[in-house]
Amino acid sequence: GKEMDSQHIASSFQSTANSLLIGAFRLKNALFLVDDYAPKSSRNETDKQHNTAEQLFRGSGNRTGRNRLRPDGTERPDKPPRALVVATGEDLPVGQSLVARLFIVRVEPGDVNLPNLTTLKVLAAEGSFAQATSDYIQWLAQRLTAGRKEEKQRLRKMADGIRAEASHPRSANSAAYLLIGLESFLTFVVESQVISEEEKDGLMQRCREGILACLGAQADVAKQHDPIDRFMTALRSVLNSGAPHLIPRKEEMVRYPDNPS
Repeated sequence: GKEMDSQHIASSFQSTANSLLIGAFRLKNALFLVDDYAPKSSRNETDKQHNTAEQLFRGSGNRTGRNRLRPDGTERPDKPPRALVVATGEDLPVGQSLVARLFIVRVEPGDVNLPNLTTLKVLAAEGSFAQATSDYIQWLAQRLTAGRKEEKQRLRKMADGIRAEASHPRSANSAAYLLIGLESFLTFVVESQVISEEEKDGLMQRCREGILACLGAQADVAKQHDPIDRFMTALRSVLNSGAPHLIPRKEEMVRYPDNPS
């Protein structure tokens, strides 16, 4: 709501993984902001924060929770993440399959228009965005059941159309979800007579180009996390150094001739 600002953020990566997963379960169909993924200089702290991020991101990407048992051995109800998780951070978690479950947006110096951001903060504090979100949810609720089957078909078609731009099928699905959600919201804005149909088309085109650009950048990131590529890069570096050292796989020493022919 309007009380959410830079001093009142839902959670951070200083929380435990279980706490974040419970928060992602409770905030069904709502934004769940988790702030400040910033691995520390300490190896233990870095591993701890990475494990927390991995449980949250993998659970959100798979829409699955951790199965637990009661003391008597019966299964507890599952609590999968149901929120839209948005995380901020100074770095990315490690792992190709984990990165594939993210939609990465890099923010560089100068990307944010600070005067516009100040104006938006004032509107947020006044409750304008909270009211707009409430109106949109009410508008969407009247159409949700009837359009669910159609939305799935559109989602599949849209994901197929952008799959060539993505490094992983999950990335294409994430981009398709964003575009479907944006198109739905802009339809609501048009019907509310806030913008015209032409303005909606222009915004959709701009956002589509931006999302595809993010997918292209994410493909480069995924390649850096590919274990095969990382191994080959390390191997080339060793060979180029001119001083590779090989050891036998077996424990016994292998003797080589002094002058191999």
